[in-house]
Order: sequence, then C-alpha cells, then structure tokens
Amino acid sequence: ITERAEACKVLLMLSESVGKRLRAAGSMGACVCTEIKYADFISVSHQAHLDTPTASDSMIYHSACALFDELWNGSPIRLLGVRVTDLAEEGAPVQLSIFDYEAPKSEKQQKLDAALDSIRTKYGKDAIKRGSLLDSP
Repeated sequence: ITERAEACKVLLMLSESVGKRLRAAGSMGACVCTEIKYADFISVSHQAHLDTPTASDSMIYHSACALFDELWNGSPIRLLGVRVTDLAEEGAPVQLSIFDYEAPKSEKQQKLDAALDSIRTKYGKDAIKRGSLLDSP
C-alpha cells in the first residue's frame, strides 16, 4: 500500500472484523492499537485509549485512522493491523461524562452494527458492503 486512501479502506475492513468479533464475544474494548509493517520489515505501532469502551466499527475505525496518520511516514506498507485491548463485558457499567452527547447516536450505531452482523451471518460476508469499499469501474 502506498496511498492513504487505500490504507484507510484496509483499516475499515479490519475495524469491521474486530468490531464483529467483539460483539460476537459480548465484549467491548477501551484501547485501540494500529500497527504498520513497512516494506523493509520495520514495524511500528501506536495505541490510544477511548473515552468509553466500545464494539462499534466506526469508533474503532476513526481511532485506527487517527493512529495511522500519526504513524505513517509515507513509505510503502506491507502489513496493517488493528486490535482492541482493555476488554470489558458488554453489560459492564461505564462512567459517562456530563459532556457526553453521543449516547443516542451510540444506541443507533449499536443497532446498525447488530443488523449488519445478522445480514452478513445469514447471507455471507459480501452480502452488504460499505460504498467506500466498492471498487470504482
């Protein structure tokens, strides 16, 4: 990979995979880590703690992209990785901030992620895709 847009597509696919596995296990993660291995086999990684634990594909993706932007030096990439740590059970209590306005959005996002997971489970992983992952003609 030599382009940022191409790397972001890979990060999106990886984030969806991580999110799906988290939801299937009934877990949430509070720390996102992005790893890059360059063409010369030098590896770098960076991690960031989230305000609240999540299993949301989009939250994992946005954190992974921000970490990627901090890490990438423009060299060709051989490997990209995304992982989530500091796992907690899905129903575990979470300390919310009084400034947290994202609660209604996160409920909608959870329902959307669950619907996408059920469609992909029933009809296959390629049954529904994000438009950004489609190849242009």
